[in-house]
Amino acid sequence: MRLGKVTDDAPRIKMKELTPANTDAVFNGSEPFPHGVTGSKILSVNILIEWTSGSFASPEYGSSANLKYSYYISGSDIIIQNNCPSIGECLINGKQAKILITYKE
Repeated sequence: MRLGKVTDDAPRIKMKELTPANTDAVFNGSEPFPHGVTGSKILSVNILIEWTSGSFASPEYGSSANLKYSYYISGSDIIIQNNCPSIGECLINGKQAKILITYKE
């Protein structure tokens, strides 16, 4: 999807959605999601994990340590890392993630 009107001085900004995507089911595991975009052109990444039906957590959500995760961007992937403090209580393992990438064309 292209955002805005095409003009000579406007940057060509696009968005790409990576869903459905499931997080790693292993405690403190990480899961790569290929993004298919040149890494240096990525402007931002937004991630939400649906930890229970209709409820979503953003990275490092502060209300519960059992919902914490982080991410980083490599040249080919968005990698989501589960950061829960205890093995049996992590609420984001194996859950669906919504990933939205904003990038320059």
